[in-house]
Amino acid sequence: MGGSSSKEDLGPLEVVGHVDLEKFSGMWYECGKYPNPFQAKDGEYGTATYALNDDGTMHAIYVEFVRGRKKTANAKLWAPDKEESTSKLRISFLWPFSMNYW
Repeated sequence: MGGSSSKEDLGPLEVVGHVDLEKFSGMWYECGKYPNPFQAKDGEYGTATYALNDDGTMHAIYVEFVRGRKKTANAKLWAPDKEESTSKLRISFLWPFSMNYW
């Protein structure tokens, strides 16, 4: 899968005002990549499975194959201000470290 190698090539990303996190739940298939620190540059066949927790946070399982080996990562996502936006989430693979996820 080809793609851009730098954020400058892609321009600014626009964010929608609201995401229905229940409808967002389920498995998503990667069809392109925006460079990020939690995925291998040479990873292929990526999926992300999101599940809404009772407390409004989400659990995510990321799977990709890197040089033929399956790599899996678990993460927690949450909306810092649910009143303002559910489209600008935070993600943490290792607490207390987190980053923007939109």
